[in-house]
Amino acid sequence: MHDTRRRVGDRAARGARTAILALATATAGCVLGPHDGQVFANRTQAISFIGYASKPSATLDIQCRRPGTSSWLMASTATAEAGVANLGETTPLYYFQRSVVVRSDCWLSQGEFGWQTQVRIREPGGSASTLYTFDEEGILCLNDELGEGEEWVPAGAACQTGTMLTLSANG
Repeated sequence: MHDTRRRVGDRAARGARTAILALATATAGCVLGPHDGQVFANRTQAISFIGYASKPSATLDIQCRRPGTSSWLMASTATAEAGVANLGETTPLYYFQRSVVVRSDCWLSQGEFGWQTQVRIREPGGSASTLYTFDEEGILCLNDELGEGEEWVPAGAACQTGTMLTLSANG
């Protein structure tokens, strides 16, 4: 009984947060992969960026941060598909996928602990928006929300954990 009440309370709080975030960013896309905190074998490995944009055929900027600065550098672009990926939902989303080797000047040495970089994906337009990102827990939350029948945009808004990915590489 206690667990059921806690889950209902958690859902109510998440529902309120969903409503607020959905109103604030009703058209935000999201990055489903990689997830924030993901570790790769090495810095030269191609990383598959997968997600959903808010506009059909949108060209998305995949950017990495130059270590020690606030400068974002272009790493690559991705193009969203023209067809709606989430048919029947209130807010349409458009699938994209792009494999990218992140620029070498965006990785910061962590000594014996490998390398680290920060990446974001932006959807240019009148007011460029940075796509939502998720950590492992956020992906699980998103799956739960979608499994309960929530639409993609409010589920993503409720479960997102930021707008930037911190990725690591062992070598």
